[in-house]
Amino acid sequence: MRRSQSNLKVNSIEINNFKRFGNSRLQFHESEKVELLIGSNNSGKTTLLNAMGKFLSPYREIHLYDFQINKWDEMHHLVEELISKNDENVHDKKKELYNIFPGFKAIIEYKQSEIHLVKNFLSTLEHQNNKVAFYIRFEPNNIEELLSEYKEYQLKIEETVQSWKDLNEEESDTGVVEEVAGHYWKRTIRDFLELDNNLSRFFSLKAYVANPVEDDIEYEFGRKTNISLQNIYSLIQVDTIIAGRYLSDVDSKGKTADSSQKVMEKESPISSLFTSFAHDYRTEAGTNEMDYFDLDYDLLKGNKATEEQLKEFYQESFGEVEEKFKEWGYPNINQPSITVNPKLELLNSIKSNADIMIHTSEWDKPLPESYNGLGYRNLLYIFLKLHQFNEDRRVRRQKGESQLHFVLIEEPEVHLHSPVQEVFIDQVKNIFSEEDFQIIISTHSNHIVDSVNFEQLHYFKVLDKKTNILRLDNLLLYEEGKSKVNDRFVKKYFELHSHNIFFADGIIMVEGSSEKVLIPHFIKFKDYYKNLKNKYIAVMEVNGAYAHLFYPLLKELGLPTLVITDIDSYRKGNTQKEHIDPNLIDKLITTNSSINKFFKSKEEITIECLLNELVEQKIDENINLCYQHKNYGDETNSIYARTFEDAFALENEEFLKEIDFREEFDVQGRGLLRKFKEIFDSESPNEYAEKLFKAIANNQKSDFALDLIYYLVNSDGETAISNLSLPRYIDDGLQWLNDNLSGDTNV
Repeated sequence: MRRSQSNLKVNSIEINNFKRFGNSRLQFHESEKVELLIGSNNSGKTTLLNAMGKFLSPYREIHLYDFQINKWDEMHHLVEELISKNDENVHDKKKELYNIFPGFKAIIEYKQSEIHLVKNFLSTLEHQNNKVAFYIRFEPNNIEELLSEYKEYQLKIEETVQSWKDLNEEESDTGVVEEVAGHYWKRTIRDFLELDNNLSRFFSLKAYVANPVEDDIEYEFGRKTNISLQNIYSLIQVDTIIAGRYLSDVDSKGKTADSSQKVMEKESPISSLFTSFAHDYRTEAGTNEMDYFDLDYDLLKGNKATEEQLKEFYQESFGEVEEKFKEWGYPNINQPSITVNPKLELLNSIKSNADIMIHTSEWDKPLPESYNGLGYRNLLYIFLKLHQFNEDRRVRRQKGESQLHFVLIEEPEVHLHSPVQEVFIDQVKNIFSEEDFQIIISTHSNHIVDSVNFEQLHYFKVLDKKTNILRLDNLLLYEEGKSKVNDRFVKKYFELHSHNIFFADGIIMVEGSSEKVLIPHFIKFKDYYKNLKNKYIAVMEVNGAYAHLFYPLLKELGLPTLVITDIDSYRKGNTQKEHIDPNLIDKLITTNSSINKFFKSKEEITIECLLNELVEQKIDENINLCYQHKNYGDETNSIYARTFEDAFALENEEFLKEIDFREEFDVQGRGLLRKFKEIFDSESPNEYAEKLFKAIANNQKSDFALDLIYYLVNSDGETAISNLSLPRYIDDGLQWLNDNLSGDTNV
C-alpha cells in the first residue's frame, strides 16, 4: 500500500565551524523545490553540499580538515586553560570550546496531522509554531578523558625532552634539544588529534533538540535534550551526485580504460547504474522477480539463448524510460539510441552488470558507452542516478522512513550543451513530481541560472576568510520608504540578461557598446593588466540612467566593481547637452543619475566639483566610480572630454593623426575615426572639445569600436594596440581593479 506524501519541509539549514564556514544559514524558499548555489570558484558551494552529506548520512565521516581552520588556535588556548586547573569558569570555557566544534542545524516545518513524524524533535508538548529543529555537532565523547590523555601526551613529550637534555648536557642550554623535539612532536591539541587516529577515538557526532526559531537564543549549553542520530537518518534521505563522475576514458583511480583488458566493463558507472535501475523498474512494474533467477537454468542450456533473453529483458525495462530521456533534449542530429548487451559468466550465472551500447546513424554497429561523447554520457548518468534515488526513496517510504528527501547535484552542466542546461531543472523536477523533495544544485552555468526565479538563488561569497550565504531574494534592492520598482527592475534585468556577475571575481559596468567591446580587448593585450587576465571579469552594459539601481546589489556582493559612466555635462536650467567649456565649469552640471546617486547629492553637482574635490571621493567600499576627469590641455588651455569616445580620441591624439585609413577603407576612414583625424589635423587645440562634441553628436557612436577593431585587424593589430591607450579615467579604474584582485581569495 502506497503511503501518502508528507508535507514536511526543511525551512533552513545552518553550518557552523565547518571548513570555511563560520556561522552561515541557507534559507529555503517557501514554495520552490529547487535551490541554486552560485558564486565564484572556491567560495564554499561544494563545502556546503559536503557538509550536508557528512552530517545527514551515516556513511560519511568528518575529518580533521573539516574543522574551521582559523579556530584551531582558539581551541588550543581553551584546552590549555581547561587542563591548567587554574580557571574558575570551567563551565564557560567548556561552552566556548564546544561552540568551536563543527555543527549543523536544520529547522523543519510540519502540519499538526504530521506531528507523529517529528515527535522525537519536539522540545515541549506546548509547541505552537509548527516547527521543530535539531542540531548535530561533532564533539568529544568524554571531554574529561580527552583532556586527561592530552595532558599525558604533553607530559610524555616533556619527559622525553628532559631525558635528551640529560644525555646531551652540552646542548641542553642552547635550545637545540627543544628545536629537535619541536620538529618531531608538536604540542597542540590539533597535533594530538592527528596522531594514532585520535580524532575518531575521542570524537563522534551527537544530536540534540534545537530551538526552531531562527535568530533566537539557542538552548543553554549542558541542558540540551539528546536525540538519536538514527531518528534523523530515518527522517531524512540525502543523495548526492558529485562533480567527479568518472565518465572519461580513465577509471576512478586514473587508470586508462582499455577495452582489450575489459577495464571499461569493470569500471563503467552507467552500465552498473542501468543494471540496478532495470531490475528496480521491472519489479515496480509488477514483473515476477523470479523471471530473472529462472534464467540461471537457461544459462546451463546455452549461453547465447540466455543472452538474447536478457537483452530482451533489459531492453523492455529501458524502452519507456529511454523515451523519457529523449525529452531532456540532447542536441544532436545523429540522436544516439541505446541498446543493452548482457554479460554472462558461466560459473557465476549472471554477471552483475549489462553493457550499455549506443547507436548513432553514423555507424552500422553500436559502440560501447565510453566511445560516445562525455556530454551524452554525463546526462545519461545523471538521469539514471536520479531515477535510482527516487526508487530508493519509494522503498524507504513504504517502510515509514525518508519523509524528507534532499537531492544534491554538483555542477550538472559539466560537458553539457547549453540547450540541455536550459531545460535541465524542469526535467529533474519531472522525475520527482510525485514525491516530496528538495533539490540543491551548485552551478557555474548561466543557462541553468536563467531557468529559475531570482528568489531561488543563493550567492556564496568569502569575507574575512569565511563563507557567507546571501539569499538574493532577501536583499533590499531599493531605498527604504521608496517604490519597489528598483527591486523589480534589477530582477527583470537578470531574467533578460546573463547572470555572469554571480560567478565573477570582479565586475565592470559600462554605459555603452564601445566600452563593452574595447575594454576587454585592451585587458587581453596590455601586460600591465596582467592580474585581470587571470580573473573572470564580468562586463555589464547598463545605461548611465540605470546603473545606480544596481548599487545595493553590488554592495552586497562585495566584489571589486568599476562603474564606468559619462560625465554628461549640461548648462544649468537648460535641457541641451554642452561640451565642457573650461570657462563655464562652475555653471555646467551633470545629469547623470549614476553619478548623482553615488555621491548621494540632494543638489545639482557641478562639473567643476566633479573635476576637482569629488575625484578623491569616487571610491566607496567595493565600488569605484569612473568618469572623465583628465585635463588634456596645458597650462594655458584646458581640454576636457565628455564621453568615452572623445576621451579615447584625446588620449590617442597622435596615433589618430598619423594613421592612414585609406589602406583599410575605400575612403579615408569612416564615421568617428575619420572625424577625429580631421579634427586633430586641422583644428587648434582650444577647439578640440567643442568639435569632438559636435562630431560625436552627429555620428553613430555604436560603430566607433567596430571601425577601430576593423582597422587594427587589417594592420599589425598587436603593434597597433600597443600604441593605443584607454582614457585615463578607465585606466585608473582598471589599475585599481587589478590591484584589488591581485590577492583575491575567491579563485
